[in-house]
Amino acid sequence: FNLIQKNSLEDLPLVDYLNDGFKATMGQHFSDLNAGLGHSQLGRLPEILFARKEIANDYTNLLISQHTIDLPRVLPNSEPNNFRYYFFSDYATEWLKFLRSSGIDARPSISHNVSLYLRCNDRMQNLNANSGRLVSLPIYPALNNSDRKQIMELIQQGFDRGIH
Repeated sequence: FNLIQKNSLEDLPLVDYLNDGFKATMGQHFSDLNAGLGHSQLGRLPEILFARKEIANDYTNLLISQHTIDLPRVLPNSEPNNFRYYFFSDYATEWLKFLRSSGIDARPSISHNVSLYLRCNDRMQNLNANSGRLVSLPIYPALNNSDRKQIMELIQQGFDRGIH
């Protein structure tokens, strides 16, 4: 069981952004093959969005009763994109280590927060305080019921082991 993406592109080092800024590119990471795959996925978009929403609902149903986990609020008249699932925990580092060692592509979600890019660290205390508490879980539409069940069981095992 391994849901860690092998060829995913990581963010550039922060120093690259600070030295060079954000550069508009022509999709250097988007090959013709990826463009073809993306085009074919557009026809399946409603099905993909439905699957992502179901997986997110599974995670929410498991985590909502855990008093040590904070779930992000969804603002009125908005809807999450369900590209990944986020939760906050004071034990984010432990969650990431446990889930990744179990083959789950858990991530801290953002490698650098916007205050570092804008050099305004002192004005974004809430962002800085919470960025280290963020855990991001995969929401792959291709997850079958067995995969989803296994992820849910691993999250429960984390709670049973005392990760909060």
